[in-house]
Amino acid sequence: MSSALLVMDVQRAIVDIADTDADSGYLPRLRRAIDGARAANIPVIYVVIALRPGFPEVGTHNRALNRIAQAGLFVEGAPGTEIHPDVAPRHRVLVERLFPQWADVVTVDEWEKTIAPQ
Repeated sequence: MSSALLVMDVQRAIVDIADTDADSGYLPRLRRAIDGARAANIPVIYVVIALRPGFPEVGTHNRALNRIAQAGLFVEGAPGTEIHPDVAPRHRVLVERLFPQWADVVTVDEWEKTIAPQ
């Protein structure tokens, strides 16, 4: 396999800030892309931001993450961290990236060998 659909930045808190135009059609278009990928047997991988309480993974030099931590956003399980229900997975979420590992690259081949068979 050489393709996968990565669904990113669709946690409720992000969508509520970024997609303020209810008529944008963004979420319905994304839902169609997700459903189309599944129909074509293309893996759909959801990527979320999830920080641990106390933010131990946030370095002092990362201004963006420090602002997120100061605002108390994206703590595992907190309101707003869930994937927006309009595009939420209809099946088990296969990949959840926690900081600081977010920058790690997982190839589709690695994903198939380790996560997909489970």
